[in-house]
Amino acid sequence: MAQTKNEVAPSVTNQQALVKRLLGSARAKPTKMIIAGGKYLLDEVDQRKLERAVFTWLRRHRWFEYAKISFASNPDQMSLQVDKVMDFPADDRYAIWEQPTHGKRWLATQIADILGRQKVIYIEAKKDGLYVATEFVDSDFGPQSENWEPYIELLPIRRGEYKINPDE
Repeated sequence: MAQTKNEVAPSVTNQQALVKRLLGSARAKPTKMIIAGGKYLLDEVDQRKLERAVFTWLRRHRWFEYAKISFASNPDQMSLQVDKVMDFPADDRYAIWEQPTHGKRWLATQIADILGRQKVIYIEAKKDGLYVATEFVDSDFGPQSENWEPYIELLPIRRGEYKINPDE
């Protein structure tokens, strides 16, 4: 006995809804976390504690595409110079912070070292390297500035899922 049109239609729409849901949730959104007590982060925290703090922030997501630690609430409004300070080895499958020998602890050490040496607006870890943004002109940007709001932003990815639109 064959199914009638009324019996087939609900199962087809349920499958279509499932496909739409899977396609719609394929692209994760960046998560942004304001750093609590970040007003005097660089003045009152020593290098060792800063490394541990960065490591804790990076562990927020198991896998991520990029990590950005910014001291400005909106760095896009500032005139910045972005420089690549460190190249990471090219690996098509894994980022350097996912390697068992290096991992997130190594990345946290590198980020904390740069934060301790330079006056930066933000530092960003991408798959190909470490980028640092500084101001074109020296200004009085610091904890007293109204634009000062330290935060960390991570773009999580899920292993085992396909990217639908890799260009987005």
